[in-house]
Amino acid sequence: MCLPMLGAVVGAIGSVAQGAAANSAAKANAKAMQQQAMLEREQGAYQVARQRDQLNRLTGRQVNNLAANGMAMDGSAVDVIQDSRREGELDIAATMFGANIKSNNLETQAKIVRQQGKDAMVGGIIGGFNSLISGLGKTQLGGSFA
Repeated sequence: MCLPMLGAVVGAIGSVAQGAAANSAAKANAKAMQQQAMLEREQGAYQVARQRDQLNRLTGRQVNNLAANGMAMDGSAVDVIQDSRREGELDIAATMFGANIKSNNLETQAKIVRQQGKDAMVGGIIGGFNSLISGLGKTQLGGSFA
């Protein structure tokens, strides 16, 4: 009569422990994803700074080349420099956009993983109660037939 209840208690403890372990693993995975998201943002900012520096050097060289060749800074010469600037700024915006998308995706995945961990914990608790109720039912059935 006591053996089914003992098995139910052991099963309940195992179920809760399994849910707790899954929750703990999910939290660790979510933390790693959030750290990766932060690194993606930092890398994007670094790449933007590098691209902006390269763009400034490019347009500076263009101005110097025009001046060295005795060309006036008007008309099509200015248009070329402005076009280079616009294209460079579009590239910079695309780089930042890509970094933000990666970062946001990782943060969303972290939230999902964290929720899955919570769900596993709740499932472990429910499974534990199920084991206890089942064991109690077997104990009661065993006692009424004895």
